[in-house]
Amino acid sequence: FFLKKKKKKKKKKKKKKKKKKKKKKKKKKKKKKKKKKKKK
Repeated sequence: FFLKKKKKKKKKKKKKKKKKKKKKKKKKKKKKKKKKKKKK
């Protein structure tokens, strides 16, 4: 007769969820280009 082998239950490791930090976007100020007047 075969001895029934006790199956070892594998413990599942809980994965820790990393909180993602939201990066604040810096708004770039657009520089107004001065139009050069052409001398005729």
